[in-house]
Amino acid sequence: MRIHRDVRFGKDKRPFKTNISIQFRHERGKDVHAPVFYVHIEPDECFVGMGIWRPDASAHGMIRDAIVEKDKCWDKASLDKGFRKHLNLRGDVLKNPPRGYD
Repeated sequence: MRIHRDVRFGKDKRPFKTNISIQFRHERGKDVHAPVFYVHIEPDECFVGMGIWRPDASAHGMIRDAIVEKDKCWDKASLDKGFRKHLNLRGDVLKNPPRGYD
């Protein structure tokens, strides 16, 4: 990911970004919509993320179905104190369940 901007004609010579980051896509992923592991490093903050950005309708449905089919496993894993001690789940949250889901 690009860290420098074209500074030839501008007064602001600061870097475009002050961090470095890299993403590791799933082997079947051809673009940014594939499942990824993301590593972000900067002087005051470092983190690792994972997920999928804007999945297509088919993938979105499969993800939701997998969570519904194994809801007890999902709850146990995501609410576990050991998990939450080291990791937190963040991101956009739906206000209402999607159509077809309770």
